[in-house]
Amino acid sequence: MSTKNTVVLHIMDREFKIVCPTNKEQELRHAAHFLDTKLRETRQTGGAVGLERIAIITALQLAHELITRSSGGPDVVTSTRLQALQKQIDSALAETKESKNEAIYASMGIEEKVY
Repeated sequence: MSTKNTVVLHIMDREFKIVCPTNKEQELRHAAHFLDTKLRETRQTGGAVGLERIAIITALQLAHELITRSSGGPDVVTSTRLQALQKQIDSALAETKESKNEAIYASMGIEEKVY
Protein backbone atom coordinates (compact mmCIF):
# COMPACT_ATOMS: atom_id res chain seq x y z
CA MET A 1 0.00 0.00 0.00
CA SER A 2 1.49 3.32 -1.02
CA THR A 3 1.17 6.46 1.03
CA LYS A 4 -0.49 9.54 -0.38
CA ASN A 5 0.54 13.16 -0.23
CA THR A 6 -1.20 16.38 -1.06
CA VAL A 7 0.75 18.02 -3.85
CA VAL A 8 0.43 21.74 -4.51
CA LEU A 9 0.48 22.52 -8.21
CA HIS A 10 0.41 25.86 -9.99
CA ILE A 11 -1.41 25.86 -13.30
CA MET A 12 -2.23 29.09 -15.13
CA ASP A 13 -1.23 31.09 -12.04
CA ARG A 14 -3.71 29.18 -9.88
CA GLU A 15 -2.98 26.82 -7.05
CA PHE A 16 -4.42 23.31 -7.02
CA LYS A 17 -4.05 20.75 -4.25
CA ILE A 18 -4.12 17.21 -5.56
CA VAL A 19 -3.82 14.01 -3.53
CA CYS A 20 -1.66 11.38 -5.18
CA PRO A 21 0.46 8.38 -4.22
CA THR A 22 3.93 9.39 -3.07
CA ASN A 23 5.57 7.30 -5.78
CA LYS A 24 3.60 9.19 -8.48
CA GLU A 25 4.31 12.74 -7.27
CA GLN A 26 7.04 13.47 -9.82
CA GLU A 27 4.86 12.21 -12.67
CA LEU A 28 2.01 14.42 -11.46
CA ARG A 29 4.31 17.46 -11.32
CA HIS A 30 5.55 16.70 -14.84
CA ALA A 31 1.97 16.35 -16.11
CA ALA A 32 0.97 19.63 -14.43
CA HIS A 33 3.91 21.43 -16.05
CA PHE A 34 2.99 19.96 -19.43
CA LEU A 35 -0.64 21.00 -18.98
CA ASP A 36 0.33 24.50 -17.88
CA THR A 37 2.48 24.87 -21.01
CA LYS A 38 -0.33 23.66 -23.28
CA LEU A 39 -2.90 25.94 -21.60
CA ARG A 40 -0.61 28.94 -22.03
CA GLU A 41 -0.06 28.06 -25.69
CA THR A 42 -3.83 27.95 -26.22
CA ARG A 43 -4.25 31.30 -24.47
CA GLN A 44 -1.50 32.87 -26.60
CA THR A 45 -3.25 31.93 -29.83
CA GLY A 46 -5.88 34.50 -28.84
CA GLY A 47 -8.81 32.35 -29.83
CA ALA A 48 -9.94 31.53 -26.31
CA VAL A 49 -10.81 33.83 -23.45
CA GLY A 50 -11.42 32.63 -19.90
CA LEU A 51 -9.85 29.72 -18.10
CA GLU A 52 -12.77 27.35 -18.64
CA ARG A 53 -12.77 27.87 -22.40
CA ILE A 54 -8.97 27.61 -22.57
CA ALA A 55 -9.13 24.35 -20.57
CA ILE A 56 -11.80 22.83 -22.83
CA ILE A 57 -10.01 23.77 -26.05
CA THR A 58 -6.71 22.44 -24.69
CA ALA A 59 -8.38 19.20 -23.54
CA LEU A 60 -9.89 18.74 -26.99
CA GLN A 61 -6.52 19.34 -28.66
CA LEU A 62 -4.81 16.83 -26.38
CA ALA A 63 -7.58 14.28 -26.87
CA HIS A 64 -7.29 14.70 -30.62
CA GLU A 65 -3.53 14.17 -30.47
CA LEU A 66 -3.97 10.99 -28.43
CA ILE A 67 -6.65 9.62 -30.72
CA THR A 68 -4.80 10.33 -33.96
CA ARG A 69 -1.63 8.69 -32.63
CA SER A 70 -3.42 5.41 -32.11
CA SER A 71 -4.29 3.26 -35.08
CA GLY A 72 -7.94 3.47 -36.00
CA GLY A 73 -9.19 5.40 -32.99
CA PRO A 74 -8.98 5.31 -29.23
CA ASP A 75 -8.29 2.01 -27.53
CA VAL A 76 -9.53 1.06 -24.08
CA VAL A 77 -6.46 2.42 -22.30
CA THR A 78 -6.67 5.75 -24.15
CA SER A 79 -10.40 6.05 -23.48
CA THR A 80 -9.90 5.31 -19.80
CA ARG A 81 -7.09 7.86 -19.56
CA LEU A 82 -9.18 10.49 -21.36
CA GLN A 83 -12.03 9.90 -18.90
CA ALA A 84 -9.63 10.31 -15.97
CA LEU A 85 -8.25 13.53 -17.46
CA GLN A 86 -11.79 14.83 -17.99
CA LYS A 87 -12.59 14.15 -14.32
CA GLN A 88 -9.46 16.07 -13.28
CA ILE A 89 -10.43 18.99 -15.51
CA ASP A 90 -13.98 18.98 -14.14
CA SER A 91 -12.65 18.89 -10.58
CA ALA A 92 -10.25 21.77 -11.20
CA LEU A 93 -12.99 23.85 -12.81
CA ALA A 94 -15.37 23.14 -9.93
CA GLU A 95 -12.69 24.11 -7.42
CA THR A 96 -12.09 27.36 -9.31
CA LYS A 97 -15.81 28.13 -9.39
CA GLU A 98 -16.11 27.41 -5.65
CA SER A 99 -13.19 29.74 -4.90
CA LYS A 100 -14.79 32.50 -6.98
CA ASN A 101 -18.10 32.07 -5.16
CA GLU A 102 -16.38 32.27 -1.78
CA ALA A 103 -14.61 35.46 -2.83
CA ILE A 104 -17.88 37.00 -4.03
CA TYR A 105 -19.66 36.11 -0.78
CA ALA A 106 -16.77 37.49 1.27
CA SER A 107 -16.73 40.77 -0.70
CA MET A 108 -20.44 41.17 -0.01
CA GLY A 109 -20.00 40.42 3.69
CA ILE A 110 -22.13 37.29 3.40
CA GLU A 111 -21.17 34.16 5.27
CA GLU A 112 -21.91 31.19 3.09
CA LYS A 113 -23.84 28.54 5.00
CA VAL A 114 -24.23 24.94 3.96
CA TYR A 115 -27.28 23.12 5.28
